[in-house]
Amino acid sequence: MFGLVRQESRFIADARSSAGAMGLMQLMPATAKWVAGKLGLKGYRQAIATDLDINISLGTYYLRHVLDTLDNQPLLASAG
Repeated sequence: MFGLVRQESRFIADARSSAGAMGLMQLMPATAKWVAGKLGLKGYRQAIATDLDINISLGTYYLRHVLDTLDNQPLLASAG
């Protein structure tokens, strides 16, 4: 996770990409909303997606989901 955050956002908590990804984990808005629903996060709104705890929770859940989908291959998951 440490390496992923370093690569994606350079540890800038409110980082935003030109594509619209946000936060330490560089989540796209639709992905963040989908994961928030999966986690049962009540009252989720895009404005909180860069909150450190929220962003890391959403990002780690999503990475686990991708890892499971890609047959537990970490190289493919981190690229995804």
